Amino acid sequence: MLGQGRWAEAEGLLVQVVEERKWVLDQENPDTLASMANLAVTSGNQGRWNEAEGLLVQILETSSCVLGQGHPST
Repeated sequence: MLGQGRWAEAEGLLVQVVEERKWVLDQENPDTLASMANLAVTSGNQGRWNEAEGLLVQILETSSCVLGQGHPST
């Protein structure tokens, strides 16, 4: 899907995945954070840099608190 330039469609699916993971797993779950990172990349690929940056900052702050600053995923 992404290789075909269908960013808007991918974004819609990623938003659904993030919302479901927040509900099922929790906002601080590493899988939820990974999905949020994918959403941030998709936003950046569409030129929405401020939105992507906001998500990445949120992910970094949460990862630092939950996993620790020295964790590879942080």
